[in-house]
Amino acid sequence: MNELLELRGITAGYEQTVVLRDVNLTIREHDFIGIIGPNGGGKTTLLKVILGLLKPFSGEVVYHVAKQSLFGYLPQNSRFDARFPISVKEVVLSGLMSEKGIFKGYTKADREKVNDLLETYGMGGFGNRPIGELSGGQMQRVFLCRAIISSPKILILDEPTAGLDPKGRDDILDQIAELHKVRGITIILVSHSMEDIAKYAEKSDKLKIKAIFDSIPAQLNEKNRRFKLNSINASARHIRYEDSFNWLADAGVALPCYNVTEPQAPLQLSS
Repeated sequence: MNELLELRGITAGYEQTVVLRDVNLTIREHDFIGIIGPNGGGKTTLLKVILGLLKPFSGEVVYHVAKQSLFGYLPQNSRFDARFPISVKEVVLSGLMSEKGIFKGYTKADREKVNDLLETYGMGGFGNRPIGELSGGQMQRVFLCRAIISSPKILILDEPTAGLDPKGRDDILDQIAELHKVRGITIILVSHSMEDIAKYAEKSDKLKIKAIFDSIPAQLNEKNRRFKLNSINASARHIRYEDSFNWLADAGVALPCYNVTEPQAPLQLSS
C-alpha cells in the first residue's frame, strides 16, 4: 500500500514539557490505526503533529501526498458550542472551507452533495435544523458528514463516542467501519476505550491490542488496589486527576471511589 505520511523520530510538547518522545509512525492507504491512552497521555498532541498544527522539538513529518484535502477531522462532541446559530447543512458545508477558501461561494453540486450525505447517514430531514437542537448521536453523524465531504484520504476521529449512549456509540463506530471497508478511507481512531479500538480490528490484531492493555503495570491489577491522591502529589485535588482515574476504570483495572476512608467491613447503603 502507498504511504501517505511518516513521523520520523518525533519529540514534541509544549514550552519545556516533553509529551511525545522519539515517535515513529508510518500511515498508509487503507490503514485503520487505533491510538489509545488516558486523557493527558499525548493523544491530542500526536494529532496536532500529524495535522501540522504543532511543530515538534525534533524529528520530521514527511507528507507523501499534497496536504490539501488530505485530512478529514471528527472532533469530540463536547468541544462544540451547541448554542452557535448555524444549521445542519451549513455545518456540513463548512467542511469544504479549506478546499474553497473563505470567499468562494458554494455551488449547486456542493449543496446536492450535502443532501446526499445527510440522507446516507440518516439525517436527511434535519438539514435546516439548528445544530444545537440535535442529540449527541445526531450531532456526531452531522460532524462525520462534514469530515468526509471533501473526500479526504485520512479521517481522524478524536474520541468519537464520547458522551454517546450505547446505541449512538455502536452507530457511529459502524459508520466509521463502513467508510474504511467500502470507501477505502484511512482511519485514525483516537480513544481511551479499548472496546472502541478492538471492535473493528482484525482478529489477529485484537490479541495485540489486549497484550498492550495487559502491559499496564501489574500492581494496577492487584485486587482492591487503592490509589491515593496524596501519594501522587501532596496538594493533589481529585479534579486534576479525574480523567486518568476514569480511564483506569474504563480499562477494567480500577473502580472509582469517592470520599471514603479505609473500611473495616463491607460498606452498606444507609436506608
